[in-house]
Amino acid sequence: MLEIAQAGIAEAVRRGAIYVDVRLEDIDSENIIIREGKMLANHRAREQGLGIRVLANGAWGFSAISEPNLHDVTVAARRAVELAKTAAIVQLQPVSLVHESPHCGIFRTRIDRNPLSVSLEEKLAFLSGIEGKVSAVEKIEQARLMFQATQRRKLFVNSEGSEISQDLMHVNLQLGLWASSSSMMLPLPTLHDTGFGLSASGWDKLDQKAIIDHAIHKASMLVESDSSEQVAVENTEIIFDAEATAALISGTCGPAVELDGVLGAERSRDGQAFLTPEKLGSYAYASNLVNLYSDSTLEGAAGSIGFDDEGVEAQRVNLVENGRFAGYVCSRETARRMGLNRSTGGMRAASWRHLPIIRTANLNLEPGNADSLESMIADTKDGVLLEGPCVMSNDRGRDNFELVAVGGWKIENGRKVRRIKKPIFRGDSSNFWQRCNAIGGQQTWRTFGQYANDKGRPQQSLQQAIGTGPTRFGPASVITMTPQLELIEVMDDSIFAEKDEVQMSSSEAVVPPAEQHQDTDIPASGERVTLKPDQGSEEGTE
Repeated sequence: MLEIAQAGIAEAVRRGAIYVDVRLEDIDSENIIIREGKMLANHRAREQGLGIRVLANGAWGFSAISEPNLHDVTVAARRAVELAKTAAIVQLQPVSLVHESPHCGIFRTRIDRNPLSVSLEEKLAFLSGIEGKVSAVEKIEQARLMFQATQRRKLFVNSEGSEISQDLMHVNLQLGLWASSSSMMLPLPTLHDTGFGLSASGWDKLDQKAIIDHAIHKASMLVESDSSEQVAVENTEIIFDAEATAALISGTCGPAVELDGVLGAERSRDGQAFLTPEKLGSYAYASNLVNLYSDSTLEGAAGSIGFDDEGVEAQRVNLVENGRFAGYVCSRETARRMGLNRSTGGMRAASWRHLPIIRTANLNLEPGNADSLESMIADTKDGVLLEGPCVMSNDRGRDNFELVAVGGWKIENGRKVRRIKKPIFRGDSSNFWQRCNAIGGQQTWRTFGQYANDKGRPQQSLQQAIGTGPTRFGPASVITMTPQLELIEVMDDSIFAEKDEVQMSSSEAVVPPAEQHQDTDIPASGERVTLKPDQGSEEGTE
């Protein structure tokens, strides 16, 4: 495979490219759907492909092929250079890249047991046991459990000398619930709790008892919420539980700090993010309690990697420090445009057939000093508690937003007094976070994994984790009018097939089985291993 990548690079350089990178991917995945104790679907797919990206005449060109060979990669390289030279005709500003030293390394997700090697019988027994317990909850008409495991072996090679091998494993466990007229998907906690949701982990992280306990709690909450009344509350404190806070962070903070959107790359589709460059370092984005950071090295979190899809090492990036806007998630190109010294390692692609885009990997809110959600409630005289899961929508400037929670509570004198059905909250990111007056401590911190799929043309579905505890905000209002974004999404058995269209082809490809994979030097641990670092030039690619 290295020979194929090097052949593509050589051909692109010969045709006039000044920079080339090649990503080869070998993807193995399995999807299972369980309902009423029966398996509705079991889909196993294997594929292999290559994407080649070139910089020529100051513009990008890209081409992708499946089942790559020496002949096809040469053709793809020529095509990519042709596209770059054509794009250069209308390129407003020539692309240049900030310097990045070449890396030669290996990274592997730390797992004890590969879920793809677990027998189907064992998986069905495990999943059916969960689905059966949740279905038995009173007034739950139907429960549907969906399991997905994906192993992605990646080789990155570029014209600057980088050679990087990664073996990434993701497990995704989602629950669909129906209670009378309501239905919802539960993106439940990952990493620290149960294994529910999306995480970079193996079969060993799935704790059946913890999953059942948490799922029953959410099912009971849905039933109670469905039978309660909608209530409008004005000028009151708003408490978001950890899951609702995760949705809030994902919708209001993540897109706003991605530098391509800030510089107008998404203007035709999503508008321009409001955290513009002149605000960097001085803008009071939040109260001084708030510290936000992106960290793609967090073990087990859905967005964790060793290197991004430009060959830049995974790293922690401070985004908000004591309330002040402090940093962006960026690429080599956007870092150069901003005058930054280095990319933050934020470029990722959903698959070999997609161009990399800037996407926050693991977005985290640092713990505060509130002991628990209960103590936060007890300290609130008049307020509303919003409970996840939630649905978020944003305007084109990534500023104004709407959050619809599946349930909530009215709080009076430090006590939850009555349930609220599907409370809706609207705000604007540019000043809402300034009203944050409490954040849960380390003991309340959870990680929520998801596929973030609201970016790119075509849209790309990329792994992302949000780490947070509960939060509380100063006076605001909760409304009950019809939401602009519908919370209820009717699911069908094609849910994974639709996701496959974004992430992978269902076509079969002849690839070596996992146990015969040739990357025998990949370590058993989840740590990055540097084999032969090259100092390289200190100058960026112009």
